[in-house]
Amino acid sequence: MVFDSKIEKNFALAIDRRPDVLLFVKLPWWYKIDTPVGKYNPDWAIALKDGEVVYIVRETKASTDLDKLPFEMEKTKILSGMAHFSEIDVSFKVLVRAEDVRAN
Repeated sequence: MVFDSKIEKNFALAIDRRPDVLLFVKLPWWYKIDTPVGKYNPDWAIALKDGEVVYIVRETKASTDLDKLPFEMEKTKILSGMAHFSEIDVSFKVLVRAEDVRAN
């Protein structure tokens, strides 16, 4: 698996050990969402077994505080991703650790 950061690598190693995770995939570079400030490529698609199978999308960052991101454009892309996935009824969140992955 190719990672964009050490945060992503640590996330993948940790989530791979979780028994409730049926599968996870680092979304490929070509999977992009249109935003007002350019294309956005979220990090992960995950299938969880939470009574039933739940499909979620997660973005990994060093902090969940989007105001701490170094570029305003990055924050705008993530917020646009949140709106996109909300429209298609898919849970999307920004998180730091695999332990924080929940179905909603």
